[in-house]
Amino acid sequence: MERSSGNVPFSNHTDLYAAIDELTIGDVLWQSFTVRYNSKLSDDIGESQPKWMSDVHEVFYHDPHLIVCRMLMNPDFEGGMDYSPYHAFDKDGTHLYKHMMGGDWAWEQVTEIAQDLKTHGLAFVPIILGSDKTTVSVATGQTDYYPLYLSIGNLYNNLCQSCRGGVALAGFLAIAQTEKRYHDNPGFQRFHRQLFHTSLARILCSLCLGMLEPEVVQCANGFHRRVIYGLGPYIADYPEQVLISCIVTNWCAKCTAHKDDLETLGSPRSREHTDGIRELLGLRDLWKLYGVVGDVEPFTNDFPCAGVYELLSPDLLHQLSRARLRTTLSTGYQRMIVAVPLFAGLRRFPEGRGFKQWTGDNSRALMKVYLPAIEGYVPNKMLYTIRAFLEFCYIARRNAILESSLTELEDALAQFLEYRTIFQEEGILIMNQCLDKLMAAGMLDKSQLDVQLKVMEHVREAFNEQRGKQNAKDPADIINDSTILAHVELAKTSYHKGMVTSITTYIKQPTFPTLVQQFLYYQLLSSGSRPNADTSDSKTLRKVSLYTSASSIFFAPSNPCGIHGLRQEQIRSTWSWRGGLLWHDVVLVNMGDGGNKDLPMSGYAVAQVLLFFSLEHGGDKFPAALVWWYTLSNNSAHRDEATEYNWHKQLLLGVVHIDTIFHTVHLLPYFGQEPVQKHFSYTDILDSFANFYVNKFADHHSFEIL
Repeated sequence: MERSSGNVPFSNHTDLYAAIDELTIGDVLWQSFTVRYNSKLSDDIGESQPKWMSDVHEVFYHDPHLIVCRMLMNPDFEGGMDYSPYHAFDKDGTHLYKHMMGGDWAWEQVTEIAQDLKTHGLAFVPIILGSDKTTVSVATGQTDYYPLYLSIGNLYNNLCQSCRGGVALAGFLAIAQTEKRYHDNPGFQRFHRQLFHTSLARILCSLCLGMLEPEVVQCANGFHRRVIYGLGPYIADYPEQVLISCIVTNWCAKCTAHKDDLETLGSPRSREHTDGIRELLGLRDLWKLYGVVGDVEPFTNDFPCAGVYELLSPDLLHQLSRARLRTTLSTGYQRMIVAVPLFAGLRRFPEGRGFKQWTGDNSRALMKVYLPAIEGYVPNKMLYTIRAFLEFCYIARRNAILESSLTELEDALAQFLEYRTIFQEEGILIMNQCLDKLMAAGMLDKSQLDVQLKVMEHVREAFNEQRGKQNAKDPADIINDSTILAHVELAKTSYHKGMVTSITTYIKQPTFPTLVQQFLYYQLLSSGSRPNADTSDSKTLRKVSLYTSASSIFFAPSNPCGIHGLRQEQIRSTWSWRGGLLWHDVVLVNMGDGGNKDLPMSGYAVAQVLLFFSLEHGGDKFPAALVWWYTLSNNSAHRDEATEYNWHKQLLLGVVHIDTIFHTVHLLPYFGQEPVQKHFSYTDILDSFANFYVNKFADHHSFEIL
């Protein structure tokens, strides 16, 4: 108003929108085009033309060429992308797959590009696409969205986050709608498929020239490079795989195995094979014999060196976790789900499982606590099947993977196929997906100890810069120690202070002074100091401070974490959480053998934190925790091959230095055959049962270290 001398700068909303569109700052501008049915009226429709034939579908999108250029020149990505493929190996010479450019597919593509003298030495930029139809309920109705996402394969995995610009929203695809009576009509189904492929081809057309001729672009480091684009993996769940690859539902999108015999490995699908059988067979035979929709052309046919079947990257975790286990379970099972103890990042189900929740992230959250809850309610063979399924999902989710991990995947798949026959009558589809495609993508994960230590060397500088303003000792300096993979420190502020005698009365634990004396004696002995008579006199321990929590910083790249793979969690031990009930976390304690995969629980001990405290003696400060110990049960009757080791809570207290604490661990009760009482509180679960399973499926880091 001031710049316009008091006059209104816009006469109407059209002028306002036009002024906004003229701004040169911000994201890539939105564009749009329209698509409509443009064929003769089908004979099987009838005389009246249905509405879907006259509907005009508007598709909004960002220019993918501009998106890719902005990603390449983003200075935040400097040092976080590869411009050429490579092969990485560990110290034993085993091939390590982590980022996409370290996979076999990128290596093969660049090898082919290098055969042409005009493209020799170019930087290859693979375009990664993904789409997933989403339904959002609004009041009494619903709105369907069909977002299309785009990224480039040059970025490191830890940069592929939308909040950092590594993944961009490329557009919204149109969704064809019709009356229910026309939904299964062949004409509408054909239009529905062609609408998808035509829209994708139109959106991506700005990249086509750069797939044939090299172009010069500015990169994140400020230098200019000659690059060439190419279509890379398309990430989709099974319903979209069917649409993208133009196949029939219940057929495999990767091979020609018949839908009734998917266990048999068929020949790989390819554009040449599909074009060949199209010339020989009619549409009906293509549908029945090969599961091919012969009257629709995939969008990849409009782009060079792009085979739709080779580029499909199945979202296996989403696909498998949506397989519904339609087993009738009792009310007792529902109560067990409700009684699951708290754990960081783990969703609770206060009303039980509720099949309306059995989709997406909620279903995966339920599977993390599913196994012990159904023990005793289903046959053991069913437990073995679900465990093998979970093993496969968690191995595939790792941040980096070795060739040995592919063997683990194959073993888990073999166990799943062996035991899953009990589910066949339930109609669960078993798809035959080739693991070599996962290996070639180079996007799977395995966090081995030696890999962690190597990464830690590069973490220190960035971590110091991030926390350089703090005067306290930098946790990265401690984590960088080759013998330590985590750092735990107490909260900044204590909530109570006093002498040992007064603290003993406060926490109502009469053995606390003795435990503190023993702890202090061994701490002084291990540090080279000679314990004296003062350590046996609790009166000398003048300053004892109590804390409600501690912070654990550890390397967990397969979990949601920072860009360098570090994750921070709070370990809580409080008598009243947010004015409510108590919360005492269970932790892994390294007693000297932690990380040894040859030992049960990788050598870690399990304990529940009753109290965090610190004490001062001789001018030194000793942060510690008072814990209840759990011991590994020798009762084999409480352990099944489908579940993990059984732990028994002992009436045994101990004091440990917080440096021996790794991070939290999730326990699930061994419910046995006794039904859980109605309205049983999850906060009482750790005090109400004697035996527990360690839940290695609580998160991906727990699965890797246990």
